[in-house]
Amino acid sequence: MRTEEVKTTDHSLTLAATGRAGVEFAVATRADEAGLRALLRATPTRGGPVSLGFEREPDYFAGENVGGAKDVTIVARRDGRVVCMGRCSRRTVYAGGRLCEVGYLGELRLAPGTRGGLAVLRAGYAFFARLEAETGAAEFYFTSVASGNARARMVLESGRVGLPKYEAMADLTTVAWPVRRGVRSGGNESRVEERELIEFLDTQARGQALATPWTEETRAVLNRHGLGAEDFCVVRREGRIVAAGGVWDQWAWRQTVVAGYAGVTGWLRPVINGVAKLVGRPGLPAVGERLRQACVHPLAVAEGASSDVVAELLEKLERRAKVRGAEWLVASVAAQDGLRTVLARRSGAREYATRLYAVTLPGMGKPDVKLSGQRVRPEAGLL
Repeated sequence: MRTEEVKTTDHSLTLAATGRAGVEFAVATRADEAGLRALLRATPTRGGPVSLGFEREPDYFAGENVGGAKDVTIVARRDGRVVCMGRCSRRTVYAGGRLCEVGYLGELRLAPGTRGGLAVLRAGYAFFARLEAETGAAEFYFTSVASGNARARMVLESGRVGLPKYEAMADLTTVAWPVRRGVRSGGNESRVEERELIEFLDTQARGQALATPWTEETRAVLNRHGLGAEDFCVVRREGRIVAAGGVWDQWAWRQTVVAGYAGVTGWLRPVINGVAKLVGRPGLPAVGERLRQACVHPLAVAEGASSDVVAELLEKLERRAKVRGAEWLVASVAAQDGLRTVLARRSGAREYATRLYAVTLPGMGKPDVKLSGQRVRPEAGLL
């Protein structure tokens, strides 16, 4: 077997392996758009009773730079076909009580059957690290991996030469719960002044690691991606906002698709759906069907607020979701966060475990990430 060789030319890397055509890395362009979507469709996340696909139809680039982020997507092409991809979203977040710029690494995909897959990943990370070094690296990078995705975690945690170093930061739980069919449609019953809402959301974000700061500009850029003023709900006590959240429908540019069911879940799906119909909940979708879900963005609750406050907010969010046509709501919290218990009590709620990792890119120093003791809450709608 020949030794694989990596050659560098400007902003591309060519990987020549076993004498055949190499793999060229580059920043994705409009010419790669169809190939990016095809690769996402071909690589659902396996593990657990339900396999999910995360797609970007009908235009991959329609979901770029969401919420004020600066996105760059890297592709590897072999014989003109996209065989590997990864995206970095640079954004400003709170960490350690201050603002810092971080890079979230997502949508890492390798086409099934790609030869020399590990070498392709190594070369891709080397290309990305060089690109970041030239344009100015973020303070630190992080990513999330489904806890049930044992294969991905094994590779990423292996510490193999040429791959980044992955260090566990926190465990995240994403809770999805059905919007009850009997709930009446409605929005935010009490109008809220935008400045008051922004001030509350930003105050709560300051106490959360990896949470996005809230400004008038934040609201404006989110509005351009479908999160309008009418989608926010608040709860007040003694005239003050004590809880707030928005219902963010992202179907126009990002979708979650059921790729398959494993074990007894697939066999029992007709029974589960029959029971769901009787109790007024949405059933398990057919394979290939898109989930009609919306993200709670953000989920902001004042320190010391009672569970009744949270329950009231969730009721209002469900009514707004009904207007949006959503059948499920999704929110992410730290595994040990008290809000997890309240969310998990929602009728029909399901939990999905994820691990967050700090990522040290090849050739870069170890990031100074001090999140110990902080509540970690990156918003699900931005991951």
